[in-house]
Amino acid sequence: MKTHVMKDIDQDWQLLIQEARIMGLHIDDVRRFLNTEKAVKKKTPMKNTIRQR
Repeated sequence: MKTHVMKDIDQDWQLLIQEARIMGLHIDDVRRFLNTEKAVKKKTPMKNTIRQR
């Protein structure tokens, strides 16, 4: 399962880089933007946030 998650992350990262290149941005611009964004920390465990209706 961990490998599957890593593949998804790698694919998302590649799509992000591809979209940035289309807009004329470089990898350094993307990294700079990501470093300025604050990470959002969840206050509740994941098992409490997933609910079936």
